[in-house]
Amino acid sequence: MIASAAPLLKKLLVLAICLLPGRGMRAAPETAGPESAREAAIEALEEGRWDASLAWIEKAIRSLPADGRGVPSLADLLRLQAEAHFRRSDPEEAVASLRRLWSSTGRLPEIGETILLAESLLAMGDSAATLRVLEPMEKSLEDSPHGRLLLGEALAQEGRTDDARRVLLALSRRDPPAEALHRLGVIYFEEGAHEEALRWFQKAIALRERDYYSRIYCARSCLELGRIAEASGHLEEARGIASTGEVHYLLGTAAARRGELEKAVASFQKAIEVSADYTEAVFSLAEACRKLGRNEAAEEALARFRDLHRRDQSLLEAAGRLEQSCHAHPADVGQRTRLARLYGDHARWEDCERWAWKAVLLAPGSTEGRLLLASALERQGLAAAAALHYRKVLRLDPDHPQALQALQALIRRSGRRVD
Repeated sequence: MIASAAPLLKKLLVLAICLLPGRGMRAAPETAGPESAREAAIEALEEGRWDASLAWIEKAIRSLPADGRGVPSLADLLRLQAEAHFRRSDPEEAVASLRRLWSSTGRLPEIGETILLAESLLAMGDSAATLRVLEPMEKSLEDSPHGRLLLGEALAQEGRTDDARRVLLALSRRDPPAEALHRLGVIYFEEGAHEEALRWFQKAIALRERDYYSRIYCARSCLELGRIAEASGHLEEARGIASTGEVHYLLGTAAARRGELEKAVASFQKAIEVSADYTEAVFSLAEACRKLGRNEAAEEALARFRDLHRRDQSLLEAAGRLEQSCHAHPADVGQRTRLARLYGDHARWEDCERWAWKAVLLAPGSTEGRLLLASALERQGLAAAAALHYRKVLRLDPDHPQALQALQALIRRSGRRVD
């Protein structure tokens, strides 16, 4: 009796995970009209209750007259639906809502809708598609700092550095967002112009003090410029935001430059404790131990470095072959999935996410690419987005054991439903 009931219980659990209302969600009463349902959707959206907002929007759409006109119109509701999906970390569905909006009305997209489309595409890692949307309307973006930021970011991601710099420099002249200043700093840093890079990172921090990445880049720029004390100050600020392996490695680098080798060793060891496969930290630990005359510890660290270096080289070669194959076969889902899995196997989660998105966009109904995407998002601390994609896997395959186990574990770790 118990054994035969197990499959049914599992299916009921999956159904509950996939379909139960989100936190703080109230059921949309059948008596609510489209206008009151729309107001409730906006209220829920402003409060961060994405599932509740989407439920009210669906209620409002069902309450519309057959022609979809009136107040609110179908177009109004679909635009609101797209925004709710995007805020819920579901750019896929945001794009679907926008396309439904344009197909149902037959009109051209408004600028705000186009910017939301571009932002959704960029969130899915499709910078080329983002440019196809934004470049033809670049002049229309003059009054939209956010639209120009998206254009600059997409240009930078596509390797069009000079065009990205032009767009972002123009944006920086009047009330720029911190993200634009940070991206300009990255462009100059990668060109080796560390003084100029530092200037832009400092401007970004002036707008957003707890900016971990700008602090890290400030520290790296200062280290390149030989300004060790200044670098250390930025690193202490960064450590107060996030005590990462990178912070400890750079603190060790700064200590070694000051000749404080004991402190350097402690920092490198802490970096390795946080990130066991941190190749640069392992090599730097070997060098610091050698200078301190700790030959046995130095040899041990050097042997570990050689293993990591061989592994990194093997990854680069395998990934390079797969990337070439992906470029040669732009519709091959399997190659993109294999590349995402390769990066995931080496804990390169940002790269795993990027290639998993490419697989998902080519084959939305495939569970393998979406499961890799969910795993990559979870490993980067994006629990709500990860849970969303685990649920999508379970809608495609309610008996998928990996997705079910991963989602249950995610919920247990968070101590509540993950939305």
